[in-house]
Amino acid sequence: MVSHSLFIPVEGSHNLEVITNKYEQRSPAILFLPGMSGSANTWANDLDLIPDTFALTMSFRGRGKSSSPNSGYGHKHHAEDIKSVCSHFQLKRPIIVANSASSYWSLLFAQSYRIGGLIIIDKLPASRGIPEETLTIWLKDVNLPFSNEVAKALHGELKPEDGTHLLHNLDCKTTLLFGGKKGSHITEDELIFLSKYHPDLRQVKLPNSGHGVALEDTDILVNEIHKLI
Repeated sequence: MVSHSLFIPVEGSHNLEVITNKYEQRSPAILFLPGMSGSANTWANDLDLIPDTFALTMSFRGRGKSSSPNSGYGHKHHAEDIKSVCSHFQLKRPIIVANSASSYWSLLFAQSYRIGGLIIIDKLPASRGIPEETLTIWLKDVNLPFSNEVAKALHGELKPEDGTHLLHNLDCKTTLLFGGKKGSHITEDELIFLSKYHPDLRQVKLPNSGHGVALEDTDILVNEIHKLI
């Protein structure tokens, strides 16, 4: 059950929405990160997956109830949002659970902030940018947690980048959870590539999931988090 919703100030008038569970703040904390078009609501009902453990989630800039600056939507800005939240709560070696696009942002963040473990969900830690066709879909979707102005800013500032090489810089255990059904964003060739060049990256299949974690696979996620605590 969610116990607390708050806003933390960053970059002057910019604020980030954060939701925490009811447990006392102590290490190791678990930070759940939404994907590109998600918000704090993505993980809000999952913060108590690990009993007696402090957990929190956030909305990146421009999403959910976080502030929407006119600019500053590049990959490094999203990594800075993660750092702002961790610094605000003074989290020591947090466990990061990163959904989709936030897998790359969490890796960028971890280059300057020590983490205790990383779970990336159904996405290589890389970005293809925001294609024109995606922007067109966003502009027609009234249910997304961000405005058309933010959509255009993301399209303009998020450039194609590959962060898989950053996996070598981590000093913690890292796990990739990939979907076993249609809709997964991980290909067989990508799994082979990761096995060859990043053998320390644990790969775990989510048999009931496409892109993300299906309810039926929640127990697998919980099990993998326990292995990092």
